[in-house]
Amino acid sequence: MLDARQALLNKGLRALTPLPAFEDVLDQRVAAALRRLGFPDAVELARMREQITDLQQRLEALGPAPKGRDRR
Repeated sequence: MLDARQALLNKGLRALTPLPAFEDVLDQRVAAALRRLGFPDAVELARMREQITDLQQRLEALGPAPKGRDRR
């Protein structure tokens, strides 16, 4: 009885697990929708992260802002 119950439970869990093909289609659709909305893709995001890191390093190399300047 327990073996049959476990077999049904395992079969049910497999049925709830998304199929890889479905996940691929979903990923493609989400990526296409994000592109239409103007969101950058993974390559662009990686490039932007590199640029931000570079700019942060340049700012740190400049040192702190001089005191006494009008900072609005």
